[in-house]
Amino acid sequence: MKKELIAVAMAMVLTGCGGAAASNESTTDTTVTSSEATSEAATTEATNKKEEMKKEYSLDDPMRVNDDTTGKWKLNRMTSATNPIDFAFDYYKNFMQPDEIHFIINFSTKTTTCIQNTAGMLYVRVMEHIDKEEVSAKTLGKGTLLQEKYFNAETGEPYEASASSDVAPVSSDELVAKVNEILPDHMTPGAELKSVTMNDKNLSIAVDLTHVNDNSKIQLPIDAIAETSVSDITDPILDLGDEYFNAWDTITLDFGEYGHATFSKSDVAANAAGKYFSYDGDILQK
Repeated sequence: MKKELIAVAMAMVLTGCGGAAASNESTTDTTVTSSEATSEAATTEATNKKEEMKKEYSLDDPMRVNDDTTGKWKLNRMTSATNPIDFAFDYYKNFMQPDEIHFIINFSTKTTTCIQNTAGMLYVRVMEHIDKEEVSAKTLGKGTLLQEKYFNAETGEPYEASASSDVAPVSSDELVAKVNEILPDHMTPGAELKSVTMNDKNLSIAVDLTHVNDNSKIQLPIDAIAETSVSDITDPILDLGDEYFNAWDTITLDFGEYGHATFSKSDVAANAAGKYFSYDGDILQK
């Protein structure tokens, strides 16, 4: 960065020296003309791409959303059977402003897809379409979450939730030992790790939350603590290397009377922060 600033400063000094005003004006005119031509070409290319996508995916032009108070929500419709996740990045580049949130209603697949830029990541959610949800921002995007995926908002590269199949898995004993090692540092204070076992590639984790409120000034419902503990426990496991990821097929969490849940590889999503289990609302069953 310092070398670049020095180079720019030297160029400015050299430009200001001597009687080269006429030459500078000519250079400036040429630069502006070239810049305008490049900008026009880029605009034409974007327009052409947008029209191609409208034809290929039976898309409309985005329209405002009723009852939206932000002015940033836009609605689109399509009849193609294609999943918008498959063209989300191109849609973002050609139909959206970075601060907008677009909802695409797909009448063929009966889904609603939401696309938005979140901290430099393109976050795409596919939800069940609820009849007439698109009539108001108050009801739009309220369907059950079916799929979600993150992309780099600059390059379009997806954040992958899978692991390399070329990496050999660790043994069951090694996975159990590693989980026993890392979990205590990530669990809610007062929670007790009762057991970690492995059976037929199902990693089972039992946790006792009986004493989580013992030393807390604020007494939270243990049911709620159990729900928030799900990601506290599973995220560090998913952060382990591919050799650990390939060692299990399912992960079961058991909080006793406060509920249990089982996750599979198909539930794993990923963003810039890493892998996580994707679910909507409360997940624990009793």
